[in-house]
Amino acid sequence: TATSTEALLPTIQSRVSLLQLVPPAPEQMKSYFIEQGYASADIDKALMLAGHLPGLTSALLSHEEQHPLHEATVQARALLQSSVYERLLMVDGLSKQRELIMNILSILSQMARMALMRSPEAATRATERWQRVLKVSFEAEKQLRHNTSSKLVLMRLMLEL
Repeated sequence: TATSTEALLPTIQSRVSLLQLVPPAPEQMKSYFIEQGYASADIDKALMLAGHLPGLTSALLSHEEQHPLHEATVQARALLQSSVYERLLMVDGLSKQRELIMNILSILSQMARMALMRSPEAATRATERWQRVLKVSFEAEKQLRHNTSSKLVLMRLMLEL
């Protein structure tokens, strides 16, 4: 699997088939997880954090730490809750883990999109922050795809979050 077709070499792109999988509707996922015995409020929270991704939602609800996106979700939440200084301290450790960085950026984008979809018309401070998170995570992802130094990309991301 790849996060983007742009991340693949042209020789690889010519030999692969692109499969686009459509996730189930949020209502279907919610009813499934209710049948599994989870509380409605927990399901809503997990769906929002996971950006309606079924596997990640399941991992968050069951506290399954082996899921590939679980660590990225934990790191993304920590970034959003940290001060600029604390975020800058994380740069060295993260800069050597390119796949984790890409997953964190993906989770940040999903969290921002979900937050913006919940209150699209409100022009609040929170909305402005989520717009900024979406913009800087998109820019960082784009720069990393073009092989910009991950340390430089992370420094800019941490300052702008």
